[in-house]
Amino acid sequence: MTFFLQALRLDQEMRDEKGIAACYSYLAEVARLSGDLDASEEYTEKAIKKAQEIGWIRSEAYNQLCLAQIEIAREPTQLKKAQELCQVALDVGRAWKDKRLMAHAMTLNARLEYLDGKLESASVSIQSALHLYSRLSLQRNEMYIQEAHKLQEQIQRALRRKLYE
Repeated sequence: MTFFLQALRLDQEMRDEKGIAACYSYLAEVARLSGDLDASEEYTEKAIKKAQEIGWIRSEAYNQLCLAQIEIAREPTQLKKAQELCQVALDVGRAWKDKRLMAHAMTLNARLEYLDGKLESASVSIQSALHLYSRLSLQRNEMYIQEAHKLQEQIQRALRRKLYE
């Protein structure tokens, strides 16, 4: 966290608007992963605001996914807002032909469908996400690919249990 706070100060001094937005995004992710959802939401909102100010649409969409993850962490049974945020990010990814953004959005969509009990849809979504990830540079996306594979395994186990019920 300290590194990104220092980077944020430097970007602010240099008036690097994209750097500021990126630092807020990284701070939001670190806070979310450490369980501080309030700080994560605050940084995410700042990242979205900065991205909107400078017209950085894809950054705004990535941060919408972060907000969706915060929503899921807070209220795993209230998925509507998270689904809407995810759909916005997916639409932006498609419009910009951003395979990484689409893969992230599809992975999150698969998680939402899984949580909502829509196992067949979740299976299709995660397959689509993994297909997109396979077309990207593996090194940069390895963590996301591993997360998608874990989700795929959960979905497949749930589908098998459903078959035997």
